[in-house]
Amino acid sequence: MKNNKCIFVLTALITSCSADAVDLSAIDAYSLASENSSVLMAAKLRIGSSELKVDAAKDLYLPNIRLTGNYGNFNVNDFNFNSLGNISSDMPIAPYGYQDLSRKDSLGVSVKTTNLAVSGLWPVYTGGKRNAVINIAELENADAHLDYLITESRLYENFIQKYYAVVLLNNHHLSAKHTTKNLKHHVETSLKLYAQGLISELDVLKIKTAYEKAKTVEYKSEGRLEVGTRQLRELVKADIHPIDGLDDNNPELGELDLVIENVLSNNLNLRKIIIKKKELQEFINYRKGDFLPGVYLAGSKSYIILTI
Repeated sequence: MKNNKCIFVLTALITSCSADAVDLSAIDAYSLASENSSVLMAAKLRIGSSELKVDAAKDLYLPNIRLTGNYGNFNVNDFNFNSLGNISSDMPIAPYGYQDLSRKDSLGVSVKTTNLAVSGLWPVYTGGKRNAVINIAELENADAHLDYLITESRLYENFIQKYYAVVLLNNHHLSAKHTTKNLKHHVETSLKLYAQGLISELDVLKIKTAYEKAKTVEYKSEGRLEVGTRQLRELVKADIHPIDGLDDNNPELGELDLVIENVLSNNLNLRKIIIKKKELQEFINYRKGDFLPGVYLAGSKSYIILTI
C-alpha cells in the first residue's frame, strides 16, 4: 500500500510537467538566468551607486562659492539704523534721505532692505584628506565590482549544478525506462515459456519481481527528474529543457604549483580582502589629516541696499 501511494504521488508530479518547455543549451539558459536574477541586478545597482560616489568624492574639497541674501520691509519707527554700521559711499544704491531719517516728520516712512553676501573657500591643502576620500571611494567602487563578480560566480556555480543535475537525472531516467521495457518483454516471454512447460513458476516469479523493482526505480527516477527540472526552472525563471550533454574530454590540470598560483591570483575573495586592507589604510590616512596643518583660502563680501 505504501509503494502504491509513492507511485501515485510521483505520477502526479510527472503529469504536472509542462509540455511547452523550451530546449536551451547551457549557455543560453545561463544568459536567461543572469537576466532574471534579482541578486545580480542588485549588484549592478551597487556598482552604479559607487561610481556616483567617486564623482562626489572628487568634488568634495574643490573651491566653493556660497551666495546668501535676505529682504526686509521695515517702518522707520521700528528700524534701528545703527545696526547697519558704517555705510560706505561706494554702496550700489545710496539710501535717499538717509541723513533725515531721524527727524520726527519722517515717522511712518517704509524702508526696504536687501542684504547680499558672497563667500568663497578654497582648500589648498587638507593634510591628505582629499586624496584619502577619493581613494576610499575608488576602492569601494572596485569592491562593488568584485561583489558583482562573486555574485555572478555563485549564480553560475548554482546554475551548472542544477542544469547538469537535470542532464544526469534524465540519463538515469532513460536508462530506467529502457530496463523496465526489457524486463516487461522478459515477463511476457517467461509466461509463454511457462505455458509450454519450459520453465518453472519460480522462474516466472523472479522475472516478475525484477520487473516490479524496475518499475519502482523508473517512477522514482522520474520524480527526481521532475524535482530537479523544477529547481532549474525556478533559477532560470523560465520553462526550459536542457539539451547539452556531459563533456568527457576534460582538460588536464597540469602542474600542481601552477594550478595553485592560478587559483590564488584569480580568487575573488582574496582580491576582496586586499581591497579591504587598502581601504582601511586610506581611512587611517584620512584620520592623520586631522592632526596635520591645513591651508585654506577664504574670502567674503557683503552688500546692503536700502530703498525708501
